[in-house]
Amino acid sequence: MEWAASAWQMSRALVARPEAVVTLFTALHLGASFVNQIVLAYLFGVSAEMDAFLAAGALPLAILSLVIGELGFVLVPLLAHRRESPQEMAETASRLFSLMVVAGLGIALVGAVGHGWILRLTTHAEIPPETLALAVRLAPWIWLLVGLNFLGSFFTGLYHFHRRFTLPAVLLSLPYLGMIVGGLGWAATAGIESVVYGWLAGTFLKVVLLAAGIWGESGLRFRWDLRHPLARELGFSLLPMGVALLPFTLLPVVDAYWASGLPHGSLSALGYASKIVAALAVLVVQGISVVLFPAIADDSAAGKREAFRAKLATALQTILLLILPVAALTAALREPLLQLCFERGSFDRADTLAVARVLPFYLVGMVGMAPMNVISRGFFALRDYRTPAVIGVAALGVYAGLCGLLTPLLSYAGIAVAYAVVWPLIFLGQTHVLGRAVEPVFDRALGRLFFEAGASAGLAAVVAWAVAGQLSAELGLLAALLLAGLAGLLVFVVLGVYVFQLQQLRLLLAPAPKGVAR
Repeated sequence: MEWAASAWQMSRALVARPEAVVTLFTALHLGASFVNQIVLAYLFGVSAEMDAFLAAGALPLAILSLVIGELGFVLVPLLAHRRESPQEMAETASRLFSLMVVAGLGIALVGAVGHGWILRLTTHAEIPPETLALAVRLAPWIWLLVGLNFLGSFFTGLYHFHRRFTLPAVLLSLPYLGMIVGGLGWAATAGIESVVYGWLAGTFLKVVLLAAGIWGESGLRFRWDLRHPLARELGFSLLPMGVALLPFTLLPVVDAYWASGLPHGSLSALGYASKIVAALAVLVVQGISVVLFPAIADDSAAGKREAFRAKLATALQTILLLILPVAALTAALREPLLQLCFERGSFDRADTLAVARVLPFYLVGMVGMAPMNVISRGFFALRDYRTPAVIGVAALGVYAGLCGLLTPLLSYAGIAVAYAVVWPLIFLGQTHVLGRAVEPVFDRALGRLFFEAGASAGLAAVVAWAVAGQLSAELGLLAALLLAGLAGLLVFVVLGVYVFQLQQLRLLLAPAPKGVAR
């Protein structure tokens, strides 16, 4: 029984890791997101109603994603460089909180008042009138969500600074749960508007609970006097930071513009594919990147460049080792997976094929996008926001140009091809520049790991595809997919460990560091 005791101790060590804690609750969050996608597919399918929902949310959700990302990225290094007395830290946090209240309220009001003009600016001239009218009805409520998320992102960044990772991860699912309840409860009478109302209620509850858990400990107070040197420092950080994150946030806005002029359902098919890829990427990188960022921010503040680079390189190796088999197996099994998960209610076989057509391109893009979560944090920990901003603007221009060039030739699939091209380019460009600031990050060891793990993942995908094809008729779709996935993972592990001898697979099972996430 020694092997059982050893396995038990290893599992306890893994669960004790803060990365595992965050990843566990992130997985639950992604489960809620996945159920939400199933509910949306069942209720609305690939339809004009979904197109209106995605068009209405394109720009506000881009800003929302920007807020969720950049406030934490700015807040943690800002506070790390200001480790003062508790009273001074409380004053700093209060000043930042006051700025976020004003900024969130201002953005929400501007969006709610000008939503019609904004929608006409960000959608194609050939968008169907009924789709545009529904999008106009949805947009003000979605802009209100942006304002709420200013506060939620601030509170989350404060939790992460204090190394409290669990509660923000636990509450991640509340907005999705609200969407699910709203859709299932009132879609028959209110249509897709019920989903937006549920989303708003879940987000409000999340912000209230986050505030309740950190308010007293941080000594937060609203400060009416916003004239403070910290406001200028925050502004000079947020502006280039926001530009740096544009590839993560504005690509759906570009998609909405080009796809809204295509036949109905085009934007929906892209939306389902992009959400699947985003969920897979978050599942792989969230636990690693959330815990990594405060650590490398501390290393940067202390001038420990070697420790900074070592942590960054290890995180990159781990992410690539995980994301490559996920991308390959999902691409190989995409049609039966989509059929099993979504093909019911309003989502029919044609919808499955429409999403399956573009999903492989999004998965290729995901291989570049997932490790970018770590590379971007490297720049932000160094408080270098200008470099990724320049690269981000250039990448966004390339993406928009490719979409404009390829959409007339390939319809909505042209947008997916542009996604597959741009993300690997961003990853290679930023990795190269970051390596010049510290030491090379994408070195020979990482290149070898990418090649060997990629080869293992490719062979695993071929095996999984063959197994699924052989067994689906005999055992049914669910059993065939489970066995195909397990066979593919087994091939990947055997090739990685015994043929290519990837030591990083063993490092994933290393004992947990001292200290447990709260």
